Amino acid sequence: MMSGTSEYVQAHRAVYRARGKAAEHQCPCGKQAQHWANITGAYEDINDYEALCVSCHRIRDRHDSVQDHQYEAQANGNQEQCRTCHNRRQLARYHERQNG
Repeated sequence: MMSGTSEYVQAHRAVYRARGKAAEHQCPCGKQAQHWANITGAYEDINDYEALCVSCHRIRDRHDSVQDHQYEAQANGNQEQCRTCHNRRQLARYHERQNG
């Protein structure tokens, strides 16, 4: 969904109404969040948004728009995964452990 379209604006308003201001939340990096960022592209799902600071939101948008991710081979075989996606999952796991 393209930023600025009426669908985009409506989706973000629905998240704001249901979950409050992004600034009332903390970004996973530890800074105060400023934006609601969609996670998987399910814009109609108000739970598919994460509160992020401006820099983390820009990093996520830039990474998600790159077609060829930076892949690395895994030690457990031929599986490959994007380093950025891997680091993002690791960061999420860390925050889950910290928050209980």
